[in-house]
Amino acid sequence: MAAGIYNLLWGAFSVLDPQWFFRVSDMPAAHHPQIFASLGMVIALYGILYLEVARVPERGWWPFFTLYLIDAWPAFRGDLARR
Repeated sequence: MAAGIYNLLWGAFSVLDPQWFFRVSDMPAAHHPQIFASLGMVIALYGILYLEVARVPERGWWPFFTLYLIDAWPAFRGDLARR
């Protein structure tokens, strides 16, 4: 449950203020904050899945496997296509 709440908060904050991490780390501002905001959306989605698994543990890991198929598989196929 705590992991779900943490990921939801981290993701929402990253979407609302994508430069926060760079300010806190004393790094120069990102030229493309949309990338960090997109990462925040993915992290928030994982938070929703953590909360769903905590709510209905009988379903187990299926929500995460589904997210993997939606999120990671196209990126993997893109890497293969470049070679």
